[in-house]
Amino acid sequence: MSKQKEVCTIVFEQLFKVKQIKSNAFNIFILGFIFSELGILSSLLIFRRNFEYAGLLSIAFTSLLALPFLYSLLDFRNIEMSNGKSFFKTIFTNNKTILNAYLLLFLGIFLSYALFSIAMPNFSTYTIFKSQFSSANLAGQATTVQLNFGDILGNNFQVLMASFIFSLLFGVGSILFLTWNASVWGTIMGFFAKQSALVISQNPFVAFSIMFVKFLPHLVTEAASYFFAVIAGVVISQTLVNENYKSEKFQYTLLEGLTLFFIAVVLLFIAAWLEVYLFPLL
Repeated sequence: MSKQKEVCTIVFEQLFKVKQIKSNAFNIFILGFIFSELGILSSLLIFRRNFEYAGLLSIAFTSLLALPFLYSLLDFRNIEMSNGKSFFKTIFTNNKTILNAYLLLFLGIFLSYALFSIAMPNFSTYTIFKSQFSSANLAGQATTVQLNFGDILGNNFQVLMASFIFSLLFGVGSILFLTWNASVWGTIMGFFAKQSALVISQNPFVAFSIMFVKFLPHLVTEAASYFFAVIAGVVISQTLVNENYKSEKFQYTLLEGLTLFFIAVVLLFIAAWLEVYLFPLL
């Protein structure tokens, strides 16, 4: 562990008890929400005269807050070889904690950005989260998108590969990339929920809740594919750095990382199918 990592973990431990947070999954969700709220508010405060930069910089602030927590979780991660047990079951046992953490942090960050998008006037939403709208090809105006399975799968696969490469090179630093995705989805869904509520004279928070329930299967499946890719990168990176390439543990953990990446690809196919063929029917 580097000195920088030690300092981050020590400071975090003074503010939060990792064991207590892990004992209740809802705590991790709340933590993701708090991190992103602080990230957004900090960026708005710092860039109060140039709000167009605030949405992008909020990603960095949120990720910096989440990093010590993820470092602490990695310290709790124990690699156990299957030793006759189910290989897939052992993989999920080894990585259950960090998978849950990524998913719940993601949902907390997603909800935070969605609520900001709903609560603010449209002009402010466009200005602050201009980068998020640009990423979704919605900068300045709504567009009609023809859903195509091949195009969506190709675009999502690029995101998956970026997530994998980021984690392979930077470890949990890949949270920056996942925070970005959560901010885009949260901002866009919150915005469209508000627009829909205006058309049918409905409370925007009720409209968002209905939209979220409909979108949840696709959201969780696609997000999970990125999480598996990230953890695959972390596992392979740690294996290459820490294990002797001639050892049995090296071969086992390398196979574990490749299997996690394979699962990520399978989930990506399922997510693309849900987005193209199921979600439009809901």
